[in-house]
Amino acid sequence: MKKEDGVYTRINGEEKLITKPPENGFGKTTITWSHGKPTTAESVQTIKLNK
Repeated sequence: MKKEDGVYTRINGEEKLITKPPENGFGKTTITWSHGKPTTAESVQTIKLNK
């Protein structure tokens, strides 16, 4: 199966194409690499409480 270009997320083990941004935005993950291997990962998610 050929995938469309776009942003995908994995939900319950299944890849889903994101067709529009979620209401509360996307999170951000920063991965630190050393000698070709990931060493740490930090995830930050900003949630809008008021519309």
